[in-house]
Amino acid sequence: MSGNKTWVIIIESNPKDRALLKDLLIKDKRIEVVGSYACTEDTIKEVLTKAPGLIFMDIILTKNNEFCFLTDLENLHFKPFIIFTGCCCQEAIEAIRYCAFDFLLKPIDPIDLKNVITRYLSFSSRCTLYDKIDILLQQLNSNSRIQFNTRQGFILVNSHDIIFCQADWNYTDVFFGKEKKLSVTSNIGKVEGFLPRSSFIRINRSIIVNLAYVEKINRSNRTIHIKHGSEYFVFKISLSGMNVLNKLSF
Repeated sequence: MSGNKTWVIIIESNPKDRALLKDLLIKDKRIEVVGSYACTEDTIKEVLTKAPGLIFMDIILTKNNEFCFLTDLENLHFKPFIIFTGCCCQEAIEAIRYCAFDFLLKPIDPIDLKNVITRYLSFSSRCTLYDKIDILLQQLNSNSRIQFNTRQGFILVNSHDIIFCQADWNYTDVFFGKEKKLSVTSNIGKVEGFLPRSSFIRINRSIIVNLAYVEKINRSNRTIHIKHGSEYFVFKISLSGMNVLNKLSF
């Protein structure tokens, strides 16, 4: 960051999309574009030298190299915020939207771009640099178990066994069934960061659900119906949660 401006690097394979995004960004006085590239090859040195706060990155590039670019950044202990760009497709939504800082649909809407930059600036001013790449790489490993801290110590669980999580003040109840739950010593926001974002969604301030157990969504009264065997759960969905759910396909 230079002065009050956030340094940004663009990595976009499509020259028209790259030019459009750059034109939109340079109009924002809060942003300084310090690099624009067509691919991830040989850009690691440039990224490390310029140390951007934000990287706008074409999802196709990341998918094609199996996240090698992110792994390289991780190994070099550099962890910028990543905003992926791409078409509205299920794989992009599932793999990226809840792992990167955000995901922008192409063609990029100037208002959406302005909003995500505002959200980033607000987030970064209130928090230390969040380890987004660590979380992204962890979510790609579907076989890994999650460690939850409890009052007695900790427990390792498989994420696919979790039906939903419910906030309980500064704690969170993790439900594996109506009569089987685990109380963990983390708030709902922290628990959300542990879970694979391709499988879980926070539908309101207090509830995170496993998409694998969704039976139906009622848009008229904004409710989500969760079924686990013979057990049935119904939760209210917030407006923001409804907006995210509308972009997913099941």
